[in-house]
Amino acid sequence: MIRISLSNLLNQIETTMIKKCHRSYIAHLGKVKNIKGNAQGYKLILPEIEFEIPVSRSFISSIIPQLKMAKK
Repeated sequence: MIRISLSNLLNQIETTMIKKCHRSYIAHLGKVKNIKGNAQGYKLILPEIEFEIPVSRSFISSIIPQLKMAKK
């Protein structure tokens, strides 16, 4: 096991598809199955996990438009 902070991990693996969406979560946007919510609070739904990943208000402007364009 390796201990590394989320920000250090993100510096190593961040791409256009792997983004930070909350202070405690990083998500692969290509794996997102559905988006739930509105500007007050979005949640990302991935098929491999049993819970919804929250999107912080500060990350909405960079993540949600990218996901909506990918769905078209």
